[in-house]
Amino acid sequence: MTQLIAMQITTLQAIFIVLMVLSLVIVLFGHFASKRSNERPDDLVGAAGRGDLARVKELLAADANSDANRSDGGIALIMAAENGDLEVAEALLAGGVDVNFKFSDGRTALMSACQEGHSTLVQALLAKGAEVNAQASNGGAALILASGKGNLEAVRALLAKGADVNIKEGDGATALFLACQYGYLEVVRLLVAEGADVNAKANDGESALEAATRRKHTDVKAFLLEKGAKRWQ
Repeated sequence: MTQLIAMQITTLQAIFIVLMVLSLVIVLFGHFASKRSNERPDDLVGAAGRGDLARVKELLAADANSDANRSDGGIALIMAAENGDLEVAEALLAGGVDVNFKFSDGRTALMSACQEGHSTLVQALLAKGAEVNAQASNGGAALILASGKGNLEAVRALLAKGADVNIKEGDGATALFLACQYGYLEVVRLLVAEGADVNAKANDGESALEAATRRKHTDVKAFLLEKGAKRWQ
């Protein structure tokens, strides 16, 4: 009987110790989680992503000189560009964020604004010195992205800032190729007027004329032929 009681006491002591250890772990986890929450390097990114202009300005003012702010500021700027949030983008740039910051895939805010069709933001970024011919790791460039979206205003702004009209992405496609593929005749007209090569081919050998023909963009096809595009063999 005495032995049984002793075993029960030992078991209770073991359970008590385990509970104490678990409690300590929970307290420590909560402490570090709270600390990480307050110091999250993506706090600025989150504020920019939800369009919280006041919070963005607050964070920039509080942490203006930190390395984290510079890197997160660049990511935040790309998010603002994707969202077309001009006010947040301007606040970030005024706070010293690099307009030419590149994400891990080489993407810039200018590319993101072009991809999403935000021409006003494109112009604002260009005015702040965005590199017009920067390319992502896949070769994507602002002019190619804007042309592929049919954003005539952005294409015009990019060309005015010296965009390479014949720049190619990784698969060899040019701005003209994408504009023809998606049937954006006015963009095609502008690119050709600015010197786009109507006979340039992608890496697979397809030309802008073939792309327009494949997608049945007869108006684009007729224009290309008028401008000297060669029919394929």
